Parts: sequence; C-alpha cells; structure tokens
Amino acid sequence: MGDLNYRMNTKYSKFNNSNIKQAFTLFKKLDQLTLSMQIDKNFPGYEEAPITFLPTYKLSKSERLYIDKKDQAPSYCDRVLYKNNSSLEIEVLGYEALHEVYGSDHRPILLTLAIKNFKRPRYYELSELLKDKQ
Repeated sequence: MGDLNYRMNTKYSKFNNSNIKQAFTLFKKLDQLTLSMQIDKNFPGYEEAPITFLPTYKLSKSERLYIDKKDQAPSYCDRVLYKNNSSLEIEVLGYEALHEVYGSDHRPILLTLAIKNFKRPRYYELSELLKDKQ
C-alpha cells in the first residue's frame, strides 16, 4: 500500500544504529499499525506478511544509517497489506525491504505473492483467441 505513516511507539534516543536489531523484539509491542489492526480493528480482513527486515524509515538518503528526526524511532512506515476476497489460496513468497535503494529517507519494500490454483476466466481465453485471428 505504501507509506502508511504508522510509527513505533518509542523514541529515537532508545535506539541507535548499533542496537537497531532490537526493533524485531519490540516490534509487536510498539508498532502502531500492528496495534491499530489488533486493538482498534482497523483494516478489517487485511493481512500483512511477517516482517523480517529492519525498519524502512528514517534513513540517510545516501547510506544505510538511521537518522534522528524529532526523536522519532526508526519505524516500519512503509507496508504492504493484502486482502483475499476469493476462495483462492494466497501464499507469501517474500516480504522484504530494498535497503540498498537510496535517494529517499524511506526504503522501498517488496511483497511477492502466489495465487494458487488460479484459472483464467473463459472470456480471457476468448479474447486471446480473437486477438490471434486478427
């Protein structure tokens, strides 16, 4: 979905670039989006793959260092939520941050999903057949 602007409920001064990996252990307790979905029931029916990457905000635009802004802790602002409105099974193949992509104080994230047993609708087959005849 993008930059949802949810942050960690803590201060930058609690973290630094050497102890940032602690974010994993504190993530479920401090992440505003996770808490909002669990407690306030926001984004009903939406899911998020397990986060296994370091926070994607706020980083230097030219290197892999977290920077301080108003004492905001490094956060998982950039997220992808998905919702399955079908009977098809969705498998998460990957959910990752692209930490080596510079140019912004955010790092892009990538969610890769597989839709199992997906069959194209018949109208798709017909349109392909008609396209071949032209």
